[in-house]
Amino acid sequence: MNRKEFLVKAGLASAGISLLPSIAFGKDSLTNQKISLIEALKAYAKEHLELVLRKDFFADWSSDEDPHYYLYVSEPDRIEAPKEIKNHIPFGTDKAAAQAKQKEYIEKGKHTLLYSTEGDHDFKITNGLLSNSNEGLAYLIFHEAAFQHFSKRTKLSYGLMEGACEVMGAFGAKFYAERNDSVDLKKVKKMVKTIEKAYEVFKETASKISSDQSLNDRLYSRLESKLFNDFNKCDTFIQQRFIHPVNNAYLLKNLLFARDYQLLKSVAEKDKFINTFLYTLENLPKKEEKALEQLKAKAVKA
Repeated sequence: MNRKEFLVKAGLASAGISLLPSIAFGKDSLTNQKISLIEALKAYAKEHLELVLRKDFFADWSSDEDPHYYLYVSEPDRIEAPKEIKNHIPFGTDKAAAQAKQKEYIEKGKHTLLYSTEGDHDFKITNGLLSNSNEGLAYLIFHEAAFQHFSKRTKLSYGLMEGACEVMGAFGAKFYAERNDSVDLKKVKKMVKTIEKAYEVFKETASKISSDQSLNDRLYSRLESKLFNDFNKCDTFIQQRFIHPVNNAYLLKNLLFARDYQLLKSVAEKDKFINTFLYTLENLPKKEEKALEQLKAKAVKA
């Protein structure tokens, strides 16, 4: 892969003094170390990944660290949500309401996944965020920075948005680690490799789901045997994202990240420059089908 121009634009290919100062933690508290790292990652996202962020992006502590619940629902014979659900159903902190709605769908024969995260998705610091390794923190901050940028500057569908944010998270974490010792490059590469392997397995499994429930059950078990040992060895955010009972709702949720990841990664590599990749995404048509057509054409272009 020829990444030279892409790396130059990211501030990674030139020799000499780092454009960002090395982080010297010394005897500082672990919390302050993590917050200092977040500040450095934010600066890198703005200066080298050219992402436009609000001033309060991970600047303040969240007043809400309670679990927030999201219900994913799928048909039992295909990876598809019921018509009344766009992506998922949010319940805020109301676990009882989430469980009651989940029970309703289960009784209708649907597959469900009740997913929870710490705090609301409001780009604020939580103890859960700081519990991640430096490598996981880099991936998450660059993913969220891309999400904030794309939300304001693109017309991407939710699936394309999540795929693009994953690409920026992976590239950003690698780029940053290549120039800053506070994030371990080998660990980042291992983490990204695990995620990319998972995405391929998710897509492969989803393509084989049918009305044959016994076959589906074998596919779910095979997915767990291929991936869950790797997940258990990874960062907490990967465990939280991926270690759940496997069914069609599980696949539905994870295909939001996985479906277009490889396509978008290929486009980023073709574009070479970060600002070119951002321009590509910012100028895609609103209709997902047309956007995918343009991305596929660019990915195969010589």
